[in-house]
Amino acid sequence: MNSLILKACRKLMPAVLIFYMFVYSSEALALECAEVSNSYNDKIRQYLFRDALDILSKCQEECPKSQKDFCGFQTIAIKATIRNYIGIQIKSARDNADINDGIALRAYQRAVEAGSSISFEGNSRDEINEARKGVASLQEKINLQVASLATEAEQAIDELRFDKARDLIFEIYSLDNGSADAQKLSALAVDRLEDYMENNSREIDQLLKSLDTTVNRAVSEKSPQRKKKLKQEIDLYAQKIDSKVKISLLLKPGDQRIVSLYSNMTSVSNRSRKNGVTVSFDVPDSDQLETPTVKLQAAIASVNKGRYQETISTLKYFRSGAQFDIELLSQAYIYEGIAWAAQINESTANAPKDRLLRLNAKKAFKSALSLNAHIQLPRGYSKYNPILEETRHLG
Repeated sequence: MNSLILKACRKLMPAVLIFYMFVYSSEALALECAEVSNSYNDKIRQYLFRDALDILSKCQEECPKSQKDFCGFQTIAIKATIRNYIGIQIKSARDNADINDGIALRAYQRAVEAGSSISFEGNSRDEINEARKGVASLQEKINLQVASLATEAEQAIDELRFDKARDLIFEIYSLDNGSADAQKLSALAVDRLEDYMENNSREIDQLLKSLDTTVNRAVSEKSPQRKKKLKQEIDLYAQKIDSKVKISLLLKPGDQRIVSLYSNMTSVSNRSRKNGVTVSFDVPDSDQLETPTVKLQAAIASVNKGRYQETISTLKYFRSGAQFDIELLSQAYIYEGIAWAAQINESTANAPKDRLLRLNAKKAFKSALSLNAHIQLPRGYSKYNPILEETRHLG
């Protein structure tokens, strides 16, 4: 078997590796049992313990006598693995109790789910009872926090404070992955932002027309004093236009109405210069003239070509501005995670550089999971599943 899979199994848990080596060392093993082993290892890597136990049960029913006995032993061994997993979740819940109730709640929920797959006694049973109580108390607490944040976010949207609204919505997501309340607020923000952009584009268009008229008056004006006054009006129009364009592109990069108006601004500036009147406009950042969809497509193309730093640089675009497209944002974070993970050298996985790369990959995946708790890696990148699943289940 492939050495990378052996290494992954060794990292995952000794019990999995033992099971794997035992099953595949026997040439007489039935094909069905080999398939059972592969399925079992996949479920363990994804922390799907109940499914793994079901597979072991199938193994005992269908495999040859010697393998049936071993599957029975493995059922005992997996209990220790689940017990350890529950302990990790309880520790995570306790550590995050005063930091983020959402993280603590999800850790308790995973402990309860894992504990339901098999019966426990002693310390593990106490931990599962603690987790059940924690789920009940934290869920109520989080519901109150989300309600308060939602009210504040809705007010920010009404007041057209979109950056503030985005921060509040993301805070809700951090408490409740994939929150329905946050999704509704995002949709509301998108609608209000669209109205805002429409109004802004009309105002910019009107200012440009007024500017053009004032430039024509300045060109034909003979009085130096009146010409000077008209130049002051021109500069004031230009400042107002610059301000509105800047705000608009910060809130909604690549908006075609604003991009088109910027093209008109360039035309007015060039035409005025030919007539001896200087009209100066600020030049927007090139990123602000491209839509989020175009930026994401560029990032995907870069990661597919192995240009990972270019991908990461491109996707920084999504960590600023009033981005509310949750589907687009979650995909952006997933590809950022892939770009970090792809740079890890497995032969030096414990070196400081590679640990940092892994940490950055998990941070990006965590952002994606906060927006979509069930998100998966795109086709062709399944080799990074262990990092994604570790982030999903262990934080």
